[in-house]
Order: sequence, then C-alpha cells, then structure tokens
Amino acid sequence: MRTDEPAGCPFTSAADEDFDPFSGAYHEDPAEALAAARADRPVFYSPRIDHWIVTRYADVQRVFADAATFSAANAMDSIRPPGRRALRALVRHRFAGAPVLAVEDEPGHRQRRRALARPFTRARVNAWEPRIRALAAGHIDRFAERGHADLMAELLWPVPSHVILAFMGIPAEDIPAVHEFSVSQARFTWGEPTEEEQERSADALGRYWEYTGGFVARLREQRFPPGWIGHAVRAQRRDPELFSDNYLRSLVLNGSTAAHETTAGAAAHAVRELASRPGLWAAVATDPRLAARAVEETLRYRPAVVSWRHRARHATTLGGADLPAGANLLLVTASANRDERAFDRPGEFDPHRSGARRHLTFGDGDHVCLGAHLARLQVRVLVEELARRFPDLRLEPADAAGDVPNTSFRTPARLPARWPVARPVPDPSGTLKSLP
Repeated sequence: MRTDEPAGCPFTSAADEDFDPFSGAYHEDPAEALAAARADRPVFYSPRIDHWIVTRYADVQRVFADAATFSAANAMDSIRPPGRRALRALVRHRFAGAPVLAVEDEPGHRQRRRALARPFTRARVNAWEPRIRALAAGHIDRFAERGHADLMAELLWPVPSHVILAFMGIPAEDIPAVHEFSVSQARFTWGEPTEEEQERSADALGRYWEYTGGFVARLREQRFPPGWIGHAVRAQRRDPELFSDNYLRSLVLNGSTAAHETTAGAAAHAVRELASRPGLWAAVATDPRLAARAVEETLRYRPAVVSWRHRARHATTLGGADLPAGANLLLVTASANRDERAFDRPGEFDPHRSGARRHLTFGDGDHVCLGAHLARLQVRVLVEELARRFPDLRLEPADAAGDVPNTSFRTPARLPARWPVARPVPDPSGTLKSLP
C-alpha cells in the first residue's frame, strides 16, 4: 500500500496534465488512447497519479527484465494513499500483509518462487481440464434452455472463482465473500476511491485478512493440507525461514483475488471479441482447436490486465525520458501489446496471427505470472464450451454500470447474451418434434 511522497515533479515538457487513467478514452481502450504517445512521447509523466506512463513494447519489456534498475516493490501499492479512516480500519483488524511474489525483489524472490511453483507445472495444471470442463458444462446446463443469460454472473465469474479457490485449497462456500472482496480491492488499490469507499474497502480487506488467519491455521493442522496454499504450508514445515505466517496469509489474500478477477475478465473479453464477429464465433464452434489461438490473441488485443507497476531504483533514462530515482512507472502492457514496432497490424484482432504469444499481459522476466497456464486453460475451456453449446450466440448491449474505474483491470460487470432454443411441439403423429 502506497504511503510514500511523490518522487518529485519532472520537467513540465515531459508531463501530460490531461492524462486521466480513470475515465474517458483510456478506460475504454488504453491502447488506442495512447497511440499518439507511442509515436511521439513513449514515456511521459502524469501528475494526476504521480507515475511515469510507459507505452512501448521494448520499454515495458526492458523494465520487466532489468531488475537491477527497476523494482517491483510498488506493484500492489494503492494509487491513492489510504486516508486516516482506512488506516484505522486496517489497524482495527490487525492487518499485517507481507510482500509476496508479485512485489518481491531479490534476495528471496527466486527461492520462494521455486518453492511455490510445482503446482503450476504444465502437467499438473493440465490435469485440471476435465474438472474445469465439467464445472463449465454444469453451469451452462442451468441456463441453456432459458435462451439468455448474463454470462458474467452465471458462468464467467463463478467458474474461475471455484477453480482458483479449489486450486488453492479454499472451501467452495467462501466464494461469495472472495468475489465481494476482489471487486472492492480493484477500486481501493488501482482506482480513485472516496474516503468512504476507502474505509469500506479497508474494512473488507481487514475482514478477509482475519479469514486468512483461520484458513492457514486449519491447513497447518492437517498432515497433507490440500491445494497450492497447502503446498506452501508443507514448504514452511521443511524450511521455517522461507515463509512467515503473514507471508502465507498474504498468498491467500493476493492469490484468491487476482487470479479469478483476471481470468473472468480474460474470458469475458474472449467471448466478446469472438461473438461480435459471427464468422469467428462459428469457426470456433466447428473447430475447437481455434479457441486456443483466439484466447492468445485476446490476451494481446484486449487484455483484462492493462497495466502493471514498477519503480526506478536510481536515476535512469527510459524511452528518451530522464527518470529520477524513486520514479513510479505505470507499464501499460495493453499499449505495448499493440505497438506497431512489435506486431504486424497490431490494431486488428486476428486469431490466426503468428507470434501473438509474445504479448506482455502476463509480464516478463522473473515476475512473469506464475498462474499463466492455468488462466489460459480456463479461458480456452470456457470459450470452447460456450461455442459448442451455443453456435448462434449473440451478445446484447450492456452499459458500464458496475464497472470499476481503475488504472489496471478491465473486467465487465455484465455480459448479457441470447441464443435460439429449440421448442418441442406436437405433430399429427402424436410425437414431439423440435422447432427453433
């Protein structure tokens, strides 16, 4: 959580007083909103949020790769520092979150990442596919005969929520609380909340922090605790110096929030991009192999995570801009993914594109997302199951009500859709036949 003072105002010629990451064009499409900046001012300063905005692929990739110059320590800090009321709420709940993988630097990051990585190997993640597919099919069965659904509420939120919580070892009955917490934290950490919103979010964070204590304690009582967090508990038994209790609780907090939020958003964008192009949706319905390529192109073209943050350890130059020591950086990966210098025809959505997997949506270097393969698997299965069941699916208009303005996450609150349903009618022979 960010409590530091601004690093100092840079030369005004490098600043953009009008840049607003919370509304308008940037919220709708960060890559398009920053097209002019990519061409003329690839790195510029935003006084609104006291961050340098990094827009080009090569510059974003350099920051991810150069751990000696750039730190990940501020990645989860609040864009707007918490006020007194929010801080009092955290103290009341005895919140003591620890820096975990996404914000850790060396020494320690590689060692802990290695200790936590085994459940995320490709073979272990692939073993989850039948379970994910059955879960998706079961949710679709509940609304298929209705002919319409809000896909976010009835499929794309609950399935990733169940999967990641089960993967971590969290009981399924805790899903509603985790979902409520994750939505409030998007505004608290990456948005511009009011003082009242900060206090409510801080209280939710504190209550969830209390939950993590009991959850980790219950795992510790088991000889073979389940899930990814159970794996971490066993690693702590072998090497008590590797993970503190607060570190384990922070893994629960960060993992359960970020993973299902981003996967739900990625699935929603994949469905929206494909279904808005009926020819592509029909192609996925008839050729499921296309789904994996479509998912990868969605991650490049319309990611659910549009930016990440780092900090300059010392004064340096990036993209022609002179950064002071301590400068906060907003790495707009959505803009980097549509950089004309990195991709051919970057503004086109093309599932047949070669090289789409070079996108930076999951980061790069030492901090590349540990759960990337699990996220890809879930989104692919969700797209395949929807296209298989509803080849004539069409989306309905949805306003932005419920969307949370913030710098980094793009998950729609609603995704209403319709499809034709066969209607059984009697024929003269006395049997039933189906009509569309």
